[in-house]
Amino acid sequence: MRRGWGLVLLAGAVLAGDPFGGSITGGKAKELVDRGAPLLKEADDIFKRSYVLEEGTVEEREAAVRKAVSLFDQGTGLLQQALEIEEDAAVNAQIVHAARKLAKLRAWLFHLEMARKAKDRPPPQAEPAEPEAATPAASPEPVPKTRPEEKPPPPAPPSFPAGGPPASPADVALPEAPYDDAEDKKDLAAIHARIQDYYQSFRPEKLVFRHRVCQGKGKLGGGALCEECGGTGKAINLHHFRKVFWTAYTPLLRDAQGAPGALAAFYEHARKDPAALGPVVKACKVTDIDYHGVWARAKVQLSTAAGSEERAITLVGIGSTWFFYQPSTDRELIER
Repeated sequence: MRRGWGLVLLAGAVLAGDPFGGSITGGKAKELVDRGAPLLKEADDIFKRSYVLEEGTVEEREAAVRKAVSLFDQGTGLLQQALEIEEDAAVNAQIVHAARKLAKLRAWLFHLEMARKAKDRPPPQAEPAEPEAATPAASPEPVPKTRPEEKPPPPAPPSFPAGGPPASPADVALPEAPYDDAEDKKDLAAIHARIQDYYQSFRPEKLVFRHRVCQGKGKLGGGALCEECGGTGKAINLHHFRKVFWTAYTPLLRDAQGAPGALAAFYEHARKDPAALGPVVKACKVTDIDYHGVWARAKVQLSTAAGSEERAITLVGIGSTWFFYQPSTDRELIER
């Protein structure tokens, strides 16, 4: 079968059912799940023993927690790769649960390291007080009562506007990370790859291509409207559509109530109006990455038909896998 007709048949299959439902049952996606799920189970067992039940000495717990962090990282990465091939809400939920535990373990390791540094730090030397003239004794001022530090209110639940995508890359002001690995450059390549892969999908003939059934005319041989493309003469590549409007965002966003429905509704809207997907990107360059270990802010230079522009994007990491940050769902990944 020629590749062009393969895409046509794929589009027909998408229209016949739910393109964003189903479950992973075979192929490469199933292989990735079968590799990743046992790693998450092993990490979860360590989490229960070493973090929840606090079994063993501090040194033993630290070694176990570090192993669990590595296992959670590897397992979530494999499951995310599977979801970039095929949709499965149950697999996504596994990543959500693992991501929350991974965040707790990384924070525990950070606080353990900070406690060690504080213990090793020499106490400050008190400066000798200067003698003062005798003054009449005065009653001590009352010590003000300390108020517990108030946490900021939780973010409003996510809402999904009609006719728009579930999420878009955002520039969000975030607090300093509890653990700042700015000197560790291991995640920079993954951040760079996420951004480049995202904008590559907006290149010509990737996210939107000429509909092959009607040859881009929007009409069939007798002048009848082409139903598959809605008369637009264009078709949407589902793989790139999911990449830019779904899998580039955290499993927490994808797990939010209403998100899958918003994605499906936007897909139907974009089929009738491909311009809703955004402009074609001619070139993309990541000019700067401000990296903070658990989150990062990147600056991107874009060239589109409308001209050049610079954008800032905030990303958050689940282990070594990076996603575009959304305040309504992802704040728990950075707060400790």
